[in-house]
Amino acid sequence: MELPISFPHHPPNGTHYEIDAIKRNIDAIFVCYDRQFDYNLGKPVRCIWGFYDRKAQCYYAPLSATKRGNKVDLRNTTAYSAMPLLKLALDSAQEDQPAPIIDSSTQETMTATALRQDFSDFCAQRDAQNTIQLNVVKWTWMLCDALRDAAPDGYDYIFESGNKYHKVIMLDTSGHRSVHCFIDKKTGEVYKSASFKAPAKGVRYDLRIIEQREWLMEHADWAGGYLYRR
Repeated sequence: MELPISFPHHPPNGTHYEIDAIKRNIDAIFVCYDRQFDYNLGKPVRCIWGFYDRKAQCYYAPLSATKRGNKVDLRNTTAYSAMPLLKLALDSAQEDQPAPIIDSSTQETMTATALRQDFSDFCAQRDAQNTIQLNVVKWTWMLCDALRDAAPDGYDYIFESGNKYHKVIMLDTSGHRSVHCFIDKKTGEVYKSASFKAPAKGVRYDLRIIEQREWLMEHADWAGGYLYRR
């Protein structure tokens, strides 16, 4: 299947887009890594970008690889994800929360109001958590791109996701694999690697902080010198 004509992005270096029809009028758009790996049994390494409604001709942010979230403005998306930037999503979550309804006529009404407000707060919190995790995936892709651009010819960078961390892996000219860094999937905190399976203690950077994220994307060196304590 081909991308919709309205789709504005070009795939990041070393990737392409794939389309899966998941419902009658809904397509899932994936960012796929071009390189093949034996450990993945020949299957493409890919990450959900978002969803497209062919009938309504509009795009949606992802909640997962099979479940769509809110409708999005293409101007707020990137080549990596349809999920808006974290600050936009949090602002939206706060603005969309209904104002508390205060009715002192009965204790039952006050209790129901409190429960509705608690549920609204819970939904906003879960939306914010989902947004952070999707943004962390996008930022990890961006870091791999930045490292690839800075590396000598023949070196490549990918990431694999475990239970707690995204593991950024460097592949040298002989195909040898080494862990460049670990990124916490829930928080975006970046750690230097202590071994292939575990990070070193101490957070080096926090990708949620705009200044740190922008500095990291600009100054990350392929050999990992920037990961030593500052």
